[in-house]
Amino acid sequence: MATHLHNYINIAPQNQDSRIILDPQSEGGLRTEGPRKTGLGLILQDKRTPEQTQSNKDIANDFIRVLTKEYGHEIASIFQENYLQDHVNKGSPLTGYRITAVLDKANQLRDSMMSENEAILNRCLPELTRTALDNIGHTDALPLEEAQAIVHQAILESPAFSLMAVMDKDLHVLNSLDLSGIADDGEGRRRVDEKFTREFIGVAESALLETLEERRNNLPD
Repeated sequence: MATHLHNYINIAPQNQDSRIILDPQSEGGLRTEGPRKTGLGLILQDKRTPEQTQSNKDIANDFIRVLTKEYGHEIASIFQENYLQDHVNKGSPLTGYRITAVLDKANQLRDSMMSENEAILNRCLPELTRTALDNIGHTDALPLEEAQAIVHQAILESPAFSLMAVMDKDLHVLNSLDLSGIADDGEGRRRVDEKFTREFIGVAESALLETLEERRNNLPD
């Protein structure tokens, strides 16, 4: 039974101090198995059986899989490297507390990156729209303001847009450097804008072509 994000969300709050493991026979594919080790138990953690260690690694890898599906590879990688490394490599127990902490931080990071996404989109929109109109050979087919609104909505609804932050760390690093004034020559912003345009020019062209096609089909005979 494949686990999903809501399964982890549901089990974590009431089991902050408990070891959580995969169990295909349990509801949601997860169950608890006693509290995590503290004090002397923590000192003796190497007494875990190989089966327990492997079970801990298995759920850590499954949790990362769920994170990747929900938040994208980049955010999942950040948390694997900084919050879940011992769980994956050494078989440390995954507790409800750890799950809650990771998900809270992942949501904060995604919200922050989505704000950056929207700022980049708004900055690139006029030139991106003009380029898309030129590419499809309909430069004057729509007023620029209307065409921009069509492109803006299409990109916001694009799955690639919601995942852009986590797919491309460099894009956001460059944008942050430029916005903070570190890249005074504007080189960072130029590179970000070019990369964004390459990523979404196809979305813009398709949205504009679809709009023009709908209007042609609605013309009276």
